[in-house]
Amino acid sequence: MPKVSGARLRPGDVLEADCDDGLALLGYVGRHHHFGDLVLVPPRIFAARVDKVCSVFDASAYFQFYPATAALRHGMVRKVGFCTEAMRVIPTRWCNIIDQRDDGTVRIWNVCDGTSRLVRHSLSDEERQLPAGVIVNHAALLDRLRTGWTPARYHSPG
Repeated sequence: MPKVSGARLRPGDVLEADCDDGLALLGYVGRHHHFGDLVLVPPRIFAARVDKVCSVFDASAYFQFYPATAALRHGMVRKVGFCTEAMRVIPTRWCNIIDQRDDGTVRIWNVCDGTSRLVRHSLSDEERQLPAGVIVNHAALLDRLRTGWTPARYHSPG
């Protein structure tokens, strides 16, 4: 896949970041009205450059608010391609953590849409797909990938 250049991002752009001895891939989803840049994150580090980069954006990928445009401008990530598999509709709702247990699972959530909030003690399957209302920086995103973090860690088993 040919390299793509420029400091502007468009939905479907694929970004690559160096992570230890491997590479992290991100799919640019777009700009959320409240949190800024939203990316789709395949939850793994790749040992080598991926030839068929579109194949990594499967059901395991999750939404994350991340300042992708700033990261690109500062050379923390590079555009490596474009693929429709990395494109998603930007969710109008998100979940805020209100009360988190010591083990990292969440006891109380707020499901928000910018004008209203619904308190939830557990999320529906649909709500579990929403992004958490947290913007992570570059170092935190890479640390999450190194440790195998996914949003599923917020939810109690069963």
